[in-house]
Amino acid sequence: MSASENDPIKNNPVAPTDAAGRRRQGMSTVEKTIAVLKALPTKEPALGVNEIARRVGFHKSSVSRILATLEHHGFVERDAESGRVSLGFGLVALTSPLLANMDVVKIGRPALDRLAIECGETASLSIWSGDEVVLVEQTMGNRAVAHVARHGGRVPGHCTAGGKALLAHLSDEDLEKFLANKLPRFTPNTITDPDQLRHQLVEIRARGYALNDQEHDLESCGVAACVYNARGKVIAVLTAAVPKHRFLKHHQQDLITIIVRYANELSARLGYTNFKI
Repeated sequence: MSASENDPIKNNPVAPTDAAGRRRQGMSTVEKTIAVLKALPTKEPALGVNEIARRVGFHKSSVSRILATLEHHGFVERDAESGRVSLGFGLVALTSPLLANMDVVKIGRPALDRLAIECGETASLSIWSGDEVVLVEQTMGNRAVAHVARHGGRVPGHCTAGGKALLAHLSDEDLEKFLANKLPRFTPNTITDPDQLRHQLVEIRARGYALNDQEHDLESCGVAACVYNARGKVIAVLTAAVPKHRFLKHHQQDLITIIVRYANELSARLGYTNFKI
């Protein structure tokens, strides 16, 4: 093997080559930081600052400053004796919510399929994203008229079944932050008064499910129940979307029973045990 074939800078995908040398001078601090993180090993022993600098092709002083910032936030760890650096557990804390959501999607997908078959309506799994509900998985119902939403689509929290179920489990502080903003009206049924919504959220939390009766879209209704992880934290919501003409009282009760059962089943598979008797 030639010296060039064994050159860590030329063979490392994050290290700038001579052809990219001009670009290296114009790289932002964020780009340099990403390059340093990618250069750190996941399996091999920790690296010294000089080795990291060689791998990424940056000056040692620049790499040292980046590492100091990453170490401050726990994204890298430095051995006290050798000074060598490795990836830190701060990255785990940063990515664990994403991994948890990926787990609930993976485990929840078969449940969605069975739910859609059993109730005949479109079943979806959604998560809370700061101030909106984001759909992450969906299975179409087998009825002639079915609700369709795109993956990654966002809907308001105050006027959808899934959104209200998630709002009901926010901390008091987070709920008040949400309610501090104007609640827009989408239909004549939309709740826009914060006090009225607070009262309904208390009821939703007590009974374990939420309803939407044409509050976001006319002719569109829904039933939703939350999914919990092993620590008892709400991480997602299961929803059945129903057109208004099928949202009759007896069908509502059937859907409530089915949705709560599947949400509990999914929660149990994620390690949750504190179910109400």
